[in-house]
Amino acid sequence: MDIYFVTVARTDEIKIIKELKPKNLLLSYFYFKKREKIERLLDFIEYKPNILMDSGAYSAMSQGKDISLITYMNFLKNNSDLFDQYIQLDVLNKPFITRKYLEIMRDEGLKPIPVYHYGSDERY
Repeated sequence: MDIYFVTVARTDEIKIIKELKPKNLLLSYFYFKKREKIERLLDFIEYKPNILMDSGAYSAMSQGKDISLITYMNFLKNNSDLFDQYIQLDVLNKPFITRKYLEIMRDEGLKPIPVYHYGSDERY
C-alpha cells in the first residue's frame, strides 16, 4: 500500500517534508495551479518524490470556486514531467458529470485515476 503525504504548501508542512523526505506526495491542483509553485516546492525540499496530482475539486467546492476541465487537462498535459499520476476532475454529488469528465479526459489521451464517490449510483 502506498501512503501519500498531503500538503497545501504551508511552511510547517514543507519543513516536515524536507526533513522526512516521504516517498510519495499528493498535491492538489487547486493549490498548485502553476508549474512554478511545484518547482519551488521541489527546489526547497531538494529531492523528487513520486507525486500524485489531485484535481482539488473538494477544496474548490468548499471555497465556492470551480475548476475548469479544459484548464485542468491543459495543466496535466503541459506539466506531465512534474508528477507520476493524476486523478480525474470530479464533481461532488454529480456522478453523471464525473463520469462524463472521465470520458472526456480519456478521449483527450489522458489516463487519470477514476473517481467514484461513496453512495453514488453504481452504474456511473
